[in-house]
Amino acid sequence: MMETVIPSGTNFNRLKKDEILWLWGHWCKHGHRYTEHPTCFLEECKDGMPKEKIAFIDCETSNFDADFGFVFCFSLREEDGLEKRRCVTPREIRNFTFDRGVMSQFLKDIKGYDRLIGYYSKDRRFDIPFLRSRALFWGLDFPGWRDMLFSDAYDLVRPKLKLHRNRMEVACDLLGIPSKGHRLIPEVWMKALTGDKESLDYIQTHCSEDTESLRQLYKRLHNFGRQSRMSI
Repeated sequence: MMETVIPSGTNFNRLKKDEILWLWGHWCKHGHRYTEHPTCFLEECKDGMPKEKIAFIDCETSNFDADFGFVFCFSLREEDGLEKRRCVTPREIRNFTFDRGVMSQFLKDIKGYDRLIGYYSKDRRFDIPFLRSRALFWGLDFPGWRDMLFSDAYDLVRPKLKLHRNRMEVACDLLGIPSKGHRLIPEVWMKALTGDKESLDYIQTHCSEDTESLRQLYKRLHNFGRQSRMSI
């Protein structure tokens, strides 16, 4: 049986389960797990195990089903509020490449994060299955099992709060968090399908507002539940 190697100077008895899993699930510059290359851990992580890097995610689409629609835009927002985003262009719609560029940029931008957080977004819900479907459609590599963790803030709101509806907007209203400054307007979404630039810009703003609201909502609620180890 192979002995698990822990970096020298680390008290194994004081390591938490998440810390052990972090050492096992992260790789050094040589492509080895830190449990296998403890000296690399000491050199590359001098301040100890880095804090989990997370990003809040939202996407807006032209349809509820990925075989009949495409991704208009996405927003990734870090804990400090820094945002990465990309919207389909009028030209991409008119030359029928649709969301190929958006999906390529999305997959590039999520690299380096340990966990993504969405709202009603995990498997059997919306954002992640839709994004995965569009990536597969274009032949792009979507993160596989255990490549990245995922949390759904909906799983905090529904059991921890008592609301008439479990929409993010309702939870934000309760907690005084600004949300939906640019509301969903059917006419805007319809015009966006034709490549209307003003409508596409509106949808991107709507999407960006959602990740900022989600960031603030999660900050208020995350201590009421256990951090999941669910894979994307």
